[in-house]
Amino acid sequence: MPHDFTRRWRNARYVANYLQFTAPVSPNPREWSTRLRVGSTSTVLDLGCGEAKVLAAISPGIELGIGVDASPHMVRAGRRHATDRRAENVSLVQADFRRLPVPSESIDAALSNAALHHVPDEGKLQCLNELARVLRPGSLFYLRDDAFNFDPRELEGLQPQIYGEFEREFGVYGWAFLRDHLAGADFECTPYTSDLLALLEAAGFKIRESTPTGLDGVEILAVRSAA
Repeated sequence: MPHDFTRRWRNARYVANYLQFTAPVSPNPREWSTRLRVGSTSTVLDLGCGEAKVLAAISPGIELGIGVDASPHMVRAGRRHATDRRAENVSLVQADFRRLPVPSESIDAALSNAALHHVPDEGKLQCLNELARVLRPGSLFYLRDDAFNFDPRELEGLQPQIYGEFEREFGVYGWAFLRDHLAGADFECTPYTSDLLALLEAAGFKIRESTPTGLDGVEILAVRSAA
């Protein structure tokens, strides 16, 4: 039976812990808008939007922001955040993003920030196929996520270094919080960058850029190929 990755995101306590962990995060709207090449007439989709911080940040420069998240608690938190930011052009919906409730070829640009690695391997291609369906041909997809940047045979030996990177990024207490309250299945579902790039290409994307960030991160800019 396929792994239900959405289960823990329906747990209010788990989501409250996650929101506590990500509270300091403040997206740079210029960075995201530049990456996505969006403007005042653009409709932007955030896959696994969480609190919708990115969409709220870029909302003054786009026409519509659509956020999809599997967690009802995250969607509620995102709506509160969008209201606080007066981002009236941001619309959030709860859904498994392997089945997006979005019309085909209706999206001008898409992003996903630290969400796809939550999806088990058998669901990642489904998710990317859905994303390709809703994007207009030639549209950009900017992915920033966890991904292993080494040979799979090296995983066991490199785990101490990966944990060291987590501690440097989040601090001693932040890493302890992540480890004790949030980690587990995420690490098991983390893809290798080479596999992730292959999945994107299989879903109909052309890779423009792929930049590793340490042992366990990647930034990818991809284009939805013309039909």
